[in-house]
Amino acid sequence: MADIRSASRDLPLSPADPSGRTQPVGSGASDAGRAWRGRRLAAVVSVVVSGLLVLTACSSGGDSAQTPSASSMASSAMPSAEASAAPVGVAELEPACLAYFELDLFISDYAAGIVADGGMNEKQAKAQYLTLVKKVVAASNGVSGDGAEGAKRINANAKKMRKVINGLAKKATLGDIPAKKADKLALQASRIQAACANNGFPLPEVNVQARSDAGISGT
Repeated sequence: MADIRSASRDLPLSPADPSGRTQPVGSGASDAGRAWRGRRLAAVVSVVVSGLLVLTACSSGGDSAQTPSASSMASSAMPSAEASAAPVGVAELEPACLAYFELDLFISDYAAGIVADGGMNEKQAKAQYLTLVKKVVAASNGVSGDGAEGAKRINANAKKMRKVINGLAKKATLGDIPAKKADKLALQASRIQAACANNGFPLPEVNVQARSDAGISGT
């Protein structure tokens, strides 16, 4: 029976600090851990907001002097692979994609050994995972406009993830998830990520780095 940590190696959740120790987050986290997580999530938000600034400038017909400034800010916040094209995100999907990026960071934290490092226990990790999945479901529910189709895909896959976690025995941990179900979770997460990327919200650099630090392959 494979655990979610090994299955998640095929996915593109949290960077270690300069000392090499994963920073604790979640219910049992220290103040320092919460501050670190806050900085990472702030970085995610800044990337998304930068992209929306470009979208706003283009749609409002603002003068040419303003647009390059917004574009350069978005480009500087993106991974180098994306630097040549600033993201123009579908605004309606911003909450859902931000929620997914937060879930992705947590997956990296878990894969990096947050439980072993004492940041939280297995019960808290399971509860946190479920809470973040539910947040994605809620944020992608009832979206209309240009983001409707993308939100539908995000919502459907997030609900499947929620079903897997809700289906675990009460005392089961994330590490007890059977290999086939862990693979399904990875697939569903990748589909959510793709839906965000296809609508102008590629995985932020902070998430890419977190996956790398956790030993998770792929982006």
